[in-house]
Amino acid sequence: MFIVDLAGPSDYGNATPAVSYALSNLTYGDTRQGTAADCWWWATVASITNQRPDVLSRNYQVQPDGTVFVTYFRNNLPMTYQVTNAINTDFGNPYVGYENANGNAAADIMQKAYADFRSPVNTMADMNYGFPFEAINAFGLTAGSLPNKISSFAIAWSQGDIIEVDTGFNVPSNTVADHSYSVWSVDAVHGTAVIRSPWGDGYQGWG
Repeated sequence: MFIVDLAGPSDYGNATPAVSYALSNLTYGDTRQGTAADCWWWATVASITNQRPDVLSRNYQVQPDGTVFVTYFRNNLPMTYQVTNAINTDFGNPYVGYENANGNAAADIMQKAYADFRSPVNTMADMNYGFPFEAINAFGLTAGSLPNKISSFAIAWSQGDIIEVDTGFNVPSNTVADHSYSVWSVDAVHGTAVIRSPWGDGYQGWG
């Protein structure tokens, strides 16, 4: 299915053409959650960008006219959206100058297309509240669940799997409640993992 979505989400607001949005120089530092409650989506994109950037080449293609084809999968069937390269940094700002950011807006453009993919209403409000497994499947990967044990994380990590953590409301003081994190590394020997918040700029240990 091919959908032309040049208008973008109806509540996207003021958007300006992206300075840089080629997939080749996208880094995890460019993946940063904005005002929408979509930590689940940004955490997933950060993990894919960091561990499996090869996956994105089938999801994201810049066209000669400057628009972008973004492909997601529903029930294993591809759905491609043609969107503009304009972004509203309120919903994710790749232009911050820290945490290995390149100022690349590819993830923001993918987010804009996902708003249409997730619901036919096509608003950024549609991005509020979800779970990483939804985004993992949409990118054409297969989501599963793991026991809440570092040993299980270590096995999945050694296989090259991306791992996301959803917190509940009873969490350590240095962890945000009801939030999604990317697992950034796993140390099976010491029984610890490093997780990254899609808010960016820093990591938090969890074990």
